[in-house]
Amino acid sequence: MISFVVDKNNDVIDNLVVADNAKAPKNDSFLGFRMMDLEDFKVSITQRFLRERNIDYLDYSINTAYLTEDFSETLMGLFKNGEILFNKLYPFNSKAQFASTSRHEVEHGWQFFLDARNGGKRGEYMEYLGCLYGPIENKKLQKEANNYTKSLDTYVSNEVDYKRYRKNYIEIRANKAGAAAKKAYLDQGQEIRNEFKHIPKEFL
Repeated sequence: MISFVVDKNNDVIDNLVVADNAKAPKNDSFLGFRMMDLEDFKVSITQRFLRERNIDYLDYSINTAYLTEDFSETLMGLFKNGEILFNKLYPFNSKAQFASTSRHEVEHGWQFFLDARNGGKRGEYMEYLGCLYGPIENKKLQKEANNYTKSLDTYVSNEVDYKRYRKNYIEIRANKAGAAAKKAYLDQGQEIRNEFKHIPKEFL
């Protein structure tokens, strides 16, 4: 058995992990999230990724019960006008898979924010953020914003042309962020999965 205390962000407090007949995992920053059921995990892990990307102050909403107009089961997630939307009907098969999707959409939240500050008009809330925070002064960040704006101006959805969609710059960057989050989640969870082999790994 392993018990621990978490703070308000579900991060385990140092030195407050107790292991009884088990080996306490080390360097697992996701430990506090592994004991949640998937539905609670969805919101909590997305909030964590927003904090890590330093855009939690933008007050993006998180909706885990989103339904497409045609009730599609293939869409995983979507960022739209300040909302991070996760398809209620998509059968996520593990927390690691959801972590990848969540981090992907958070990266889109960052991209759309820079685009909004770059003059992009992609929804009332994003326009509001663009006006609130104003033009970008940092030259490196401005260059990044220009790339996002160009990408969004020429964006093609996967339904229209999947190959072009995959090659779009914002999707390449978001996919990279999602893959890194999934790898970190799996790598850091190796110890606890080895210790509790009777628990299906997708639950951890």
